[in-house]
Amino acid sequence: AAPSASPPPDPELDADITVAEVAAAIRKMSTGSACLGPLSAALVKAGRGALTPVLASLFTAVFRSGCYPPDWALGAITSIHKKGDVTDPNNYRGITVGHVLAKLYAIVVNARLTSWLETRGLRAKGQAGFRQGYRTVDNCFILRALAERAQSRGVKLYCCAVDLEKAFDSLSREELWAALRRSGVGGCMLLAIQAMYANVPVCVKTAASSLCWG
Repeated sequence: AAPSASPPPDPELDADITVAEVAAAIRKMSTGSACLGPLSAALVKAGRGALTPVLASLFTAVFRSGCYPPDWALGAITSIHKKGDVTDPNNYRGITVGHVLAKLYAIVVNARLTSWLETRGLRAKGQAGFRQGYRTVDNCFILRALAERAQSRGVKLYCCAVDLEKAFDSLSREELWAALRRSGVGGCMLLAIQAMYANVPVCVKTAASSLCWG
């Protein structure tokens, strides 16, 4: 299928990154989260008074440029054993640690995009996870209510629970960009998100050393 045309820029989505947005993102960060490089979440939180306006200007420059700093794109993967045979790579889950500024920038961009989509009713109605004011138990309640209703009417209820293995790794980014365009996301916001995924080099950390590729 032909790629969907990019919608016109939206003033709300493409506005400069504000001090308030950065401050909110800093509050969301956990001081105990691991990061690459000498700058940690704890240091950012401790110096937020002086850093917040500087970071707002830096993030605005990155957001408007359509370019993503190479250092921010680097991730270090540590493999955590989940279950089964320890010699089978499929039984490990990769945990990626990145630069603290990359994490903070992503929180800002995600918060703005999420708020924009929510206010326009563009989020999936059946999604309860990762949404403010919703809980995953909401869907459990709906399922229970449907089961009770079907039982009271003497009809069958067919349910399908799907667990997609390694779903995140198999997503087509071009399809994600197309989905954003269909939702009306274009301009600086779309370019900023695409830039974050344009080049994603990684290092695999082992007990002895780190192996990097990109």
